[in-house]
Amino acid sequence: MNFKYNFLLCLFLIGLTTSSLFAQNKKRGWEFFKENLEIPINGRMDYRFLNYNENFDGFAKDSRFQFSTFLVKVNGKLTDRMSFNYRQVFNNNTIGTANISDNIQVASLSLNSKNQKWTFTGGKFFLNLGSVEQEYDPSDVYRYSVINNNLACWKTGIGFLYSSESGQDIGMQMVNGALDSIGNQVALQYNLYWNGTLLKDKIDIYANVTTLTHYKEYDSQAFSSAIGLQWFFTDLVLDTDVIVARNMPNLYKNAGYLSAPIKIQYMGNKFRPYIKLIYDAVKFDNENDRPTVVDPEDGSLVTINNTEMLTGEIALEYYPWDHHNIRFHLVASYANSANYNFTDELNPEYDPNSRHHYVSQYQILLGCRFGFNMLDPLNK
Repeated sequence: MNFKYNFLLCLFLIGLTTSSLFAQNKKRGWEFFKENLEIPINGRMDYRFLNYNENFDGFAKDSRFQFSTFLVKVNGKLTDRMSFNYRQVFNNNTIGTANISDNIQVASLSLNSKNQKWTFTGGKFFLNLGSVEQEYDPSDVYRYSVINNNLACWKTGIGFLYSSESGQDIGMQMVNGALDSIGNQVALQYNLYWNGTLLKDKIDIYANVTTLTHYKEYDSQAFSSAIGLQWFFTDLVLDTDVIVARNMPNLYKNAGYLSAPIKIQYMGNKFRPYIKLIYDAVKFDNENDRPTVVDPEDGSLVTINNTEMLTGEIALEYYPWDHHNIRFHLVASYANSANYNFTDELNPEYDPNSRHHYVSQYQILLGCRFGFNMLDPLNK
């Protein structure tokens, strides 16, 4: 039985369970729905200056006011055991592998067991790819490491999650993996992840391993894996990640990738400055696998050898009001190499459901981040 029929069977079972759950919650109906509905809107607007041809318009230098992120969510509960999540951005108009627009990042239905320890999810959702960097809201990340920027992280499929009383989340996800050049599904992706606590209030962990079945005839199996530790001190938070990948969509074939971001932030009441360093590396198996790209500075052809990139970022974040989700920020970053050496965006199988941030050799951002629940004024 293939994935399509498995998925339809799961949806049928959800339908049967839903009718039973609604019968149990009939008396609460509309009031229950309103009490558990929220519509968060958040985004980030920046005055951005960047260089080195890594933006959407192809210019070597660029400065503009722009919404770096803007998204709308709709989250709620239908019953005590059934919830739904929806999330949409507005910068991607392509149609994805599940016949749904790629600007819809989340459209899922979740069912909890009676003891609330098991959760089944179907639809399009976040693929838990491990690392602390992936756990932040996109509005809170100004520059991703190469692997986290390119791995597709919003996928359609099914997922199972076990949540322990001690706060450990252990899950498995089976999702659409990759398409060929004419749009046929050629691979399924399987992901195992662990989000939890190593030491209460001191160390959190985000880890995963993911692979694609029957994906291309490369020299070795496609996979990526990550482990991230978040360390909590009195006034400091330290993020440490190690991510490796090979033969995954959006990356060059037969090459090993490594990303290791580290970030330390002072968690003040108003001011929260941080420093972030990212080490990225790619190593090709042999000369035949090394691609040739166009250098954005002079238009010459360059054969990519084994490449390393070190990125430094410094940010000053200011929260003027305690009870409002508004932040002002000034951010500067610089990379000592060209990040076009690390991606394969010209590949016809390129998956647009990645972070796909437009980054450059150096960039400066001055802006504001905002967030609010549209229903708050109506509930007051």
